[in-house]
Amino acid sequence: MFNSKYKTGNLKEALDISDEVYALATKVLSDIEIKRADDISLMLVKKRTRNKGISELREKVGYRPKRPLFYAYMELEYLPHWTRSAIRYICDYVDQLCKHWAYICTQNEAALKGSMGTSLSKIKKNTGEQYSNLISILEEYNNVFYVPSKHDFRLPKGRKEHRITSKEVVYSAFITMKVAHLIREITGCDLEMECHNGDQAEHTV
Repeated sequence: MFNSKYKTGNLKEALDISDEVYALATKVLSDIEIKRADDISLMLVKKRTRNKGISELREKVGYRPKRPLFYAYMELEYLPHWTRSAIRYICDYVDQLCKHWAYICTQNEAALKGSMGTSLSKIKKNTGEQYSNLISILEEYNNVFYVPSKHDFRLPKGRKEHRITSKEVVYSAFITMKVAHLIREITGCDLEMECHNGDQAEHTV
């Protein structure tokens, strides 16, 4: 188990998960995937299995594109102690995919520079009801994971250590890889995201 509270934080809190995160997971992940996320979360808080848990989570996330998944890959090393940077980089990947999707819809390079919420609004406007379920999930993802990771520094009721727990990072990784696959099936984005950038546009991540 944890060596000391000072170095590692509270065990129970590391395994905490908000109702909002779990509700999103049930919409995106299978029961088997949720069970695996739970197993890895538990591995991360045990000294003898922590490295194996990090290795398995890294395998799930991968490291392409370098910006931002390689950064996420590196930050996972610090679980369960530090969480915000890992979840931020993981979410940046979905944000980047949504920017590309918005660019495809609008053929306007300005779409590559907006927030995730703005990207989703552009996509919704241009695709109607065709992808309404996926867009709804992405809007929830943005509100549950991405916005808090960037802007919310308040501790939820009952927590004393982190706004985002280690288990919530694990869940975000599983959910991200699932929705990223769904978006890439639509956009055809390559692994390095060297696509759909317009003539002059550059990545914003």
